Amino acid sequence: MAWHCKYDYKCPHCGEPYISYAPGVKCPKCGEAAGEGYDIIGEALKGAWFHLEYHGRVLPPDYAVSSLADHYLKLSFLALEAFLEEGSQDVEVVTGAIMRRIDFRDHEYLRPHLEGYFPLLLRRFQQGSAPTGKEAG
Repeated sequence: MAWHCKYDYKCPHCGEPYISYAPGVKCPKCGEAAGEGYDIIGEALKGAWFHLEYHGRVLPPDYAVSSLADHYLKLSFLALEAFLEEGSQDVEVVTGAIMRRIDFRDHEYLRPHLEGYFPLLLRRFQQGSAPTGKEAG
């Protein structure tokens, strides 16, 4: 059993799929303001706690990606596992280690987007942000 989220969004200007994970996050490709935001970090934390309880680890075996949100969740679960396994609890150090593992290929423009995402995720996890199921506001 695995935690999934069916959420998909594309930039209305350029069509790039992405999630505006915090207020002010713009399209990583064209810089256009997001039409909507989604608390994918809260969703990732709910999933992480669920997986830790159910599987004993953050990323369950054979996690299948079936939506944009699932893609973010998988990246989040990998990041949280690295955070738990890393010798350092320094968010910036762990973010750097995570970013070095990602092959952006033709999507280098996503690098700043994820460099903003992972520290927010890791800090909320570090603060013991138990999921509430409520949207961030």
